[in-house]
Amino acid sequence: MLRTFSIICSVAVLILACNSQKQSGEPAITDIVLGKNDTANLLTGKKWILKELNGVIITDTSTNPDKKPIFLEFKDSAKTINGFGGCNGYGGNYELKEGNRIQFSQVVSTMMACENTETEVKLFKVYETADNYFSDGKKLQLNKAKMAPLAVFEAQ
Repeated sequence: MLRTFSIICSVAVLILACNSQKQSGEPAITDIVLGKNDTANLLTGKKWILKELNGVIITDTSTNPDKKPIFLEFKDSAKTINGFGGCNGYGGNYELKEGNRIQFSQVVSTMMACENTETEVKLFKVYETADNYFSDGKKLQLNKAKMAPLAVFEAQ
């Protein structure tokens, strides 16, 4: 009987603690674990330079004559992206969803003729495939399910 009373009291204390945290306006620890915090501000306002694509380290991202790196930028107000794929400029839309989920859509690019567009083609495929992301403000990973990162970018 005493043991049952102790368990009931412990559960009551836990419930009260969770309710007081929710009322304070701070996110609950479960919200942080589940990724419900808004991380959009970590993505926008930065130029993300491609560092790894499908597990391959990208050492030379400047296949164009201007030696411009491959990059991605997020525009929060319009929910659009723009960037450079190594040969062509590109743009499109993105949507952030609960749990660090992301969806890219309507990604289009210019149609310049370049000798080597293999990296660019693979990058555009990542935008079609990625369904979630991780960012700490310095690093951005685009992922598919729980597989290894499809693309890794670093903030410039």
